[in-house]
Amino acid sequence: MIMVLMGGSYDDREAVIRDLMQLYKGRIQCVNVANIPSPEARVERLQLEIKPNRPFRVITVVNNPGSVEEVNELRRVGACFAHVYGTLFSIYDHVTVERHDVQIAPIPHRRALPSHVLTPEEAVSEFMLRGRPGQVA
Repeated sequence: MIMVLMGGSYDDREAVIRDLMQLYKGRIQCVNVANIPSPEARVERLQLEIKPNRPFRVITVVNNPGSVEEVNELRRVGACFAHVYGTLFSIYDHVTVERHDVQIAPIPHRRALPSHVLTPEEAVSEFMLRGRPGQVA
């Protein structure tokens, strides 16, 4: 499964990744291409790093794609999008939150947020149910 974290603060995204690593030890692979200057080069790197045919139990987490091209590529390969509850960045002027995307927050903040905001564990569970082989969405 490919899980994309977008939006929110840097600290909240990092906290979600920490939660995922604690919950799913040995199953998380993090991909961050923010240090690559051009959107085209970032998409090329994503194509190298992301393997859609990996076993579904392996969770590849892409942290905060920074361009429309990256988002389009990730959607093309079937990535699941989790929008971190909080600040929306300028990329949201050019990409949409789609119907099957979820909102997510780190575990410690869960009680103070609206019910539609999921914990990392709830989001992974939701994505796994949707992506099970032979299932109809």
